[in-house]
Amino acid sequence: MTEFSRVTEPGFVAGLADLDTDELRSRRDECLALENSASYVRRFVQGRLDLVAAASQGTSVNGADDVSAVLAHSERSAKPHSGNPRPPASGEFIPGPLMDQLDVIVSTSELRQLGDATPDRIQQIMGELATFEQQVSADRRKLHEVIDAFQAEIVARYQSGAIQI
Repeated sequence: MTEFSRVTEPGFVAGLADLDTDELRSRRDECLALENSASYVRRFVQGRLDLVAAASQGTSVNGADDVSAVLAHSERSAKPHSGNPRPPASGEFIPGPLMDQLDVIVSTSELRQLGDATPDRIQQIMGELATFEQQVSADRRKLHEVIDAFQAEIVARYQSGAIQI
């Protein structure tokens, strides 16, 4: 069972009213870390989609003709900025399994050689990346539902006076 499937199972949010506040916060924070990691990976999927789409049209990405330069830039730009996920912090869930899945679809070494790829291979990569991006997005939506459930319980406790600031 993956971390994601464990926290999105109904039992993970069952009996929220019976959990102590520290446990609520701990579970919410675990889900937030997973969501951040999924967001982070999703940015890499979208970057690879951009590269493959540009290769399918025989154009460059962001004015760069060298895929290696674009990849290096995307890895540097995966830093936090407004509206974008931050890299997972030490001790948080590291998106290894998701990144592994992404690398199976198209590795960075294959991205560097997209100019040599057949049109069929490029279309295959684009399709698989699009499907993977949709799955990561759907998983993030599920995580948001779980996070919202924990947050609603915490807010309700503040409103009732059961916990105080």
